[in-house]
Formats: sequence, structure tokens, C-alpha cells
Amino acid sequence: MKKEEMKKVIESNKWYTYEQAEVALRKYLNPNNDINVKYLKTKRRQIQNILRSDIIGTYLEIDKRSDEFNEEEKFLKTIYGWDLEETFYLDTLDKEGAIYIENEYDETLHVFPKYDNLFLKTERSIILSVWDEQLEDEAKISMREVYESLYNPNTKGRTSYLMTEPYLFALKQEVERREYPSKMLYLVPHSPKEIKEALTDDLNRECISEIIGTILDDFERKVIEQIELHNTARNVEKERYSKICSFLNTWSSIFIEDVDKIITQLKSEGLMVEFIDINSRLDTHFIFQLNIEEEKEKLSSKFNKQELLSKTDRELKKLISNSVYSYEQYSLEKLEISLLQDNGFLLESNHFRHKFGTSLRNYIKEFSTEHSLLLSSLRNNGIR
Repeated sequence: MKKEEMKKVIESNKWYTYEQAEVALRKYLNPNNDINVKYLKTKRRQIQNILRSDIIGTYLEIDKRSDEFNEEEKFLKTIYGWDLEETFYLDTLDKEGAIYIENEYDETLHVFPKYDNLFLKTERSIILSVWDEQLEDEAKISMREVYESLYNPNTKGRTSYLMTEPYLFALKQEVERREYPSKMLYLVPHSPKEIKEALTDDLNRECISEIIGTILDDFERKVIEQIELHNTARNVEKERYSKICSFLNTWSSIFIEDVDKIITQLKSEGLMVEFIDINSRLDTHFIFQLNIEEEKEKLSSKFNKQELLSKTDRELKKLISNSVYSYEQYSLEKLEISLLQDNGFLLESNHFRHKFGTSLRNYIKEFSTEHSLLLSSLRNNGIR
């Protein structure tokens, strides 16, 4: 990247020193939460270790080595990040601080996910750090020089970390994920023990298909409940988008010229097209196909009369429990991946809605002679 391009990138982004970033990290994303509770307990050294690992791992491009992973593994890495054991070399000062010595490191590095698609095209996840010179990362060294010539000519080399807002946002997600690990799906399959107990001690072989059917029906019921719970969250987001639509439709018939100017401006920035697209996607409920009836038929065929006659009750119970458990476990893994993908979309829709709402508010102030009335309506509709 040429220096003129670097200058444009630097000027297009909001930058934070490490101290400023740490203050922002320790704030709630939701200002309604109790600010008196200590939100993040992660120590400064731990945060800087996260940064070090991400910087070195990104430089070594461990997040770009995708050939050895299948599509599902690749997707999960975009959610949780990339881990890889690497050998690398850094120059560190000797005990006297007189000369640099090259040291070899063998570490498992972690590159955490970035969310640049949630920001403007000109805003990027960038961090400039004390590690850039040791890694001989010429691009970042040059960018640091350009940054310091623009903003801090008297503090050359004194700031350990400089990061953009998109990078800080990604770091916050990573620290929160570590401190408050969440599980997408708390539903568990029937255990082999539960399945064996359902088959009873005195196994009636004529009723095996019916018993398997009952177990799988119970599993399907629980999955449907989980999907309905997820769609409830989807409906909440859809309702928020509907309020924005209602606001625009209502006021466009009253202040025709003002609202037309606002919508024209939103369209010119591509915001209106994206809003309509996301709103349309929210119309469709999350669907996950279990194909329970098909699985019942497979298991009934598997445990045919010939199979039943050749096995003892104990052997048969073990075979059935393992088969049913494996199916349920596999189905839940697929469901969790599908939920993660849809939650990624909901996260994107949430952030875009806030971006759209901010632009809408700004354009109301700029283009409407009745901006006080419109802004009041925005607030009343919960559009922030």
C-alpha cells in the first residue's frame, strides 16, 4: 500500500491508544446494565497476551490456511477464531538491555474473528504495535510512521498499541467470549442409558420400532421447542425493523418532500437497499429439517427380524441405544451450526439497524424542517 493510500485509511478510521481501548473494553455494550457491577475481570496482561497472539498469528496468516478444513470447520473458525501451533522468532533485548538477541518461540497462536462487514467500507480492523518491528512487518511500520506524522509527531515509538474502532470491537467480542463463554444449544441427546431404560428389562422385540419411534418423537418435540425459542428472538428483531418501516410510511404521507429527501439520501449510500434486503430475510422463519420419519424407517430396517433373532437382549439394547444416540448427537451438531449461522445474520441485522437508525436521525436533522416532531416519533417508536 502506498503512503497516500495509507493516509486515506488512517484518516477514515477512529483510532485508540491501548489505554483508551481498555477504558472502552470495560464498558457495557448495553448502557442499561448495572454499571456498578465489575463487568470484565480480564487483567491488562491477559488482554495484551490476546493482542500479541492475534498480531503474530495474523502476520503468519494462520487465519488464511483453509485447505485442510472442510466447510463446516471453516465456518466455525469464523465464529470462534483460528488456533495453530507455530514456531517463530522475535528479537528481544538481553538482560543488560544493550543488544538484541533472536529468540525462538513455539506457541499455539490464536487469531480472533474480525467484523469489518459491520462497519463502513473505509473502516478496517487494524492494530499497530510494538511487535511490528520485531516481526519486520514493513507495511505496519510504514503505517505507524504515516500515523505519527499526521497526529503524534512528538510521540514516535512511545505508544505500544494503536488500534482502529473495528479492531477494538472485535477485541471486545473476544474478551467477552472468553470471560462469559456461551453455548448456543443447551439441548442434549437422550443418553445411551436413558434409551436402554426405555427399552425395558424384558425386551419385547415386537415393540422395538414403536419404542424407538417414541424416543425419537420426544427428541423432535424438544428440537421444535428450541427452534420456536430461536424464532421468538428473530420475531423481536423483525418487529424492530417493522417499526422503522411504519415510521417511514407514516411520515412520508405527511411531510412528503422532507421524507423523500431523507430516503433519497439513504438510497444514495446503499443503506435503503440493505435495509430492505435484511427486512425481507427476517420475514422467513428459521427452519431445520430433522427427517424423523425417515430415521424411524432406517432404524426399523436396520433392526429387522433376522437381526433381532441373532442378538441377545443386552447386545440389542446396546446397538439400538448407540444408533439412536448417534443420530440425535449428529442432528444436534447440525442444528447448532445452523443456529450459529442464523445468529450471525441476526447480529449483522442488529448492528445494521443501529447504523441505519443513526443515519436516519442525522438526515432528519439535516433535511426536515419538522425535525423535532420526527425525532420525537423516532424515540417513541424505540428507534435508536
